Parts: sequence; C-alpha cells; structure tokens
Amino acid sequence: MRDKMTKSIRIRLSEKDYNRLQKLADKAELTASDVIRHLIRDGKVPAPMTKEMREEVRLLMRIGNNLNQVAAVANTHGVIMDELKLKETAAELKEVISLVKEKRSYESIREE
Repeated sequence: MRDKMTKSIRIRLSEKDYNRLQKLADKAELTASDVIRHLIRDGKVPAPMTKEMREEVRLLMRIGNNLNQVAAVANTHGVIMDELKLKETAAELKEVISLVKEKRSYESIREE
C-alpha cells in the first residue's frame, strides 16, 4: 500500500539546477516531484518505460477491465457466473504483473 502523501515542501533552485531537474524528469517521463521522490526513496531515477512495457501495462488494464466485468456480473446475480474465466483472468494478471516486475529496472539517467 502506498503511503499517503500529506506533506509538501517548497524549495528554491538555481536556474541551472532547475533545468537539470526538468531534464531528468523529461528523460524519465516523470514529473519533477516524482523524480525527487524516487531520488529520496531509491537514490536513483527509473528508466522510462519501453514500448514493450507500455504494451504490458495496456494488457494489465484490459485484464483489470475483464475482472471488473466479472465482479459486476457476480454482484448483479449474487454469484460468480463463470468461475473458470475468473481463474484464467487472475492467472493472466499474475503472469503479466510478474513480467512487468522483472523488466522494471532503474538506471542512472545522466546529463549528456
């Protein structure tokens, strides 16, 4: 479970440092705030998602949608209509999640 972000800070940066932060954020495809949080938590900034990773995320979203549809049917009728489909979908979801976790890597993103 993610920690709730209830605290905020305001910092002053030189133009040079601000530009460095923005460049890091652009390269990592993150916001400046996300970059700072990653640096605090992990000491590094994650690499941007590859095309393959984006496809895996898309598949996860489709699988999640399927699970929501099964849950809606179950709630409407008071039972799970297709238990086999639910189990297959859950297995697919676990498989894709493990693939994404294996491929998620951190790399040092440096100024060029």
